[in-house]
Amino acid sequence: MINKAKKFKTALGVHTKEFLSDESGMEFLQLAIVIVIVAGLIVVMQRLGKAIYSKIGGAADQVEGMDINLDSGNSGGGN
Repeated sequence: MINKAKKFKTALGVHTKEFLSDESGMEFLQLAIVIVIVAGLIVVMQRLGKAIYSKIGGAADQVEGMDINLDSGNSGGGN
């Protein structure tokens, strides 16, 4: 039983080493792809943030304009 476990562990170690050696360079390619995707998402989020900020600023200006128009309107309330 112990002998089988040792053989399995040795076979697993050999298989892992072969897999890693066959995949040489792929880890760097995958890392580069992940970095490009993350950088792209950062750019998109920055542009989205700027667009949201400008729209909120425009809405604040409109609300401010409404307050001014209400203040300059008639204050009678009746006919």
